[in-house]
Amino acid sequence: MNRIDESKHLLTDAFRRQKTDHSARELYMAFHKKLLDSLEDAHQPYLVRTHIKGCTYLANDKKAFIYVDFRSNFSSIKFFTGHDSITGIGKGYWVRGGDNTGSERFRIVDESSASKAVDLAVQAYYIASDWPS
Repeated sequence: MNRIDESKHLLTDAFRRQKTDHSARELYMAFHKKLLDSLEDAHQPYLVRTHIKGCTYLANDKKAFIYVDFRSNFSSIKFFTGHDSITGIGKGYWVRGGDNTGSERFRIVDESSASKAVDLAVQAYYIASDWPS
């Protein structure tokens, strides 16, 4: 798929490895397209890279704003919150327990949750893009 750096892992391999069903794949792809369209409409730079279980979305080459892990029948997302909070989702760890700069996991299970995930991701993007390097 375009707009994703698959140099380390193919997106199809991540889906297959996680046994992600067709419906969950379609919901993820709809989320992905809507999020990137939103960032491009606002002329915001981004980078998306695959990892072994999903995709990492970056606001710049050093700061991720969301981690997406594929599961069998949903996608699981963690949002970067920094020292802020994002309305609609609780705080949680980002990289390691106790850092409190991330969010609780959010699941994309239907079109409504995919749409909400886009809104949350855009908020996380702006927090991450303002985060000091």
